[in-house]
Amino acid sequence: MILPLPRAVCFALGAAMIGLVVVPTEAAFDRGLSTSELVTGRLFWGAVAVMGACCMQRARAPGRRLPRDHLSLLRNGLLIGWATIFLYSLALETNDVTPVIITLVGTSAVVGFLVETSGRLRLEHVFILTSVLVALIATVLSAHNARAQVSWSLWAAVVSGAIYGLLPVLLRSRHAADDLASVGWYLAYGCIIAAALALLTTDTTLSALLEAAGNGDVILAGVVGTGLGYTLLQLGVARGAGGDPLSPGVAGLLYGFEPITAIIAAALWLRQPISPETLFFSGAFLMLAFSAGSVLKARMD
Repeated sequence: MILPLPRAVCFALGAAMIGLVVVPTEAAFDRGLSTSELVTGRLFWGAVAVMGACCMQRARAPGRRLPRDHLSLLRNGLLIGWATIFLYSLALETNDVTPVIITLVGTSAVVGFLVETSGRLRLEHVFILTSVLVALIATVLSAHNARAQVSWSLWAAVVSGAIYGLLPVLLRSRHAADDLASVGWYLAYGCIIAAALALLTTDTTLSALLEAAGNGDVILAGVVGTGLGYTLLQLGVARGAGGDPLSPGVAGLLYGFEPITAIIAAALWLRQPISPETLFFSGAFLMLAFSAGSVLKARMD
């Protein structure tokens, strides 16, 4: 075995949950919610889910942080709040929700892999990077179908995805409990910053933000796509009493399932068309992923 199975399973489930966020997000926008209302509610419920997971683990109390730690977490929250309000809104100006999210999670997968292997890139990682890039190509082809315009606004989704790919692994050097509580904190800070930006830059009101937080689609996107998704990713990469951390190669490989899951979810539940090119590259990714797993196992043996 390369690693304890639960860590790989946790990470894979987290990647899948992040990819599935396309469905409740599309439904929320169809119900008339604005970007700022969706984002604020999603970050709130994401923070609630992560803090709840900390309590279930009997982790250290989430409030025990030094002031300098809170400054770091506030910075992460600022990145989330800015990316999800400003960049996300720009990306949606001339494109539909589904292609924007698929582009976002695809970029997040590649950036996450590059961060995981930073300073430790080896030959087998290059093979894995190829498979993750194949997943991103499938993502881009799916996003750039008849429903999406290839424009500068879609680049906003790429930048936002890069930010999301960075954040879950910024704290990987700490123990699992600290990692998880810190993720909850920067999601909470992100919610506060996103709400402040929404009130200052849009015509939304505090009552509208609170009403949106009670929307079922927003709760589902926050608890599952943001909260549980990032919880499982963090448990996969963190060090702690549960065993060794997920290896960079395996973590990078599993990141590639984010965009593939989004494409499949969009096709099954939202009737998003899939081009022959997307099918080809999605299948190629799955084949490369299986081969990459064999390469990693051979290196370990």
